[in-house]
Amino acid sequence: MVIILDYVVVNGKKIKTSIVSVSGPLGRVKDTYSKLIITRSKVKNLTDIEDIKGLSELIHLKELWLTRNSIEEIKGLSQLINLETLYMGFNKIGKVSRLEDLVNLKHLSLDFNNLEKIENLDNLSILKHLNLSNNRIQKIEGLKNLSKLRILNLSNNEITHIENLEFMTNLIVLDLSHNNISEIEGLDALTKLKTLILSHNQISETKGFDNLVELTDLLIDHNQISEVKGLKNLYKLRCLDFRRNPAEDNYKKSSYIGDRIFINDKFP
Repeated sequence: MVIILDYVVVNGKKIKTSIVSVSGPLGRVKDTYSKLIITRSKVKNLTDIEDIKGLSELIHLKELWLTRNSIEEIKGLSQLINLETLYMGFNKIGKVSRLEDLVNLKHLSLDFNNLEKIENLDNLSILKHLNLSNNRIQKIEGLKNLSKLRILNLSNNEITHIENLEFMTNLIVLDLSHNNISEIEGLDALTKLKTLILSHNQISETKGFDNLVELTDLLIDHNQISEVKGLKNLYKLRCLDFRRNPAEDNYKKSSYIGDRIFINDKFP
């Protein structure tokens, strides 16, 4: 099935074209499609899409991929009120904006962009998966209304503190790897968390895990930890990645498999 967009803008020029890759039942295109993918424009001789027109009529669209283009601003999506999944990774977006009408959104990926702040997500109250990795975000904020969030990926940013997560009571996966975090804090409300990734930071002490009773996977490799402690409440913990820490050689472990350390005896 083919959707005819009004035009795409490539290298500053408007080009009327057809974009192919739609899944859904047969019938009238504007009424029955469910998925549209526009990534590295498949149109011959076009490389990067900078702007897109014609999406406003696709009001039944549930999944939209706009990855690996040159989009600098989020716009033209306000009519897509049934959208559940939006991928806009690998673009040049500098600000989260114009998403307030997408109240049915459950999965949002804005990874590999130029974002410096988490903002304008208040209306996305049923969002379950948020990926803002590989940006320039310095602070965890703007997540107060996202209490249904289950997966949060903020890896590869410039975050220095773990904070403002007290409303994330349904979170099961948190990825804060490759940041500038020096202290484990602000995790007390995450009682359903199963996977915590803090690899490649500047953490020197293992603490702040007391309430994480459901945690099964803890990745704290490539930090500055000299002593492992504070894990005694993690009864369900089955996997600890502790490589490249000062205490690695001295820490007793029952087995080492691949990139992860599997521990079966008691934790300190």
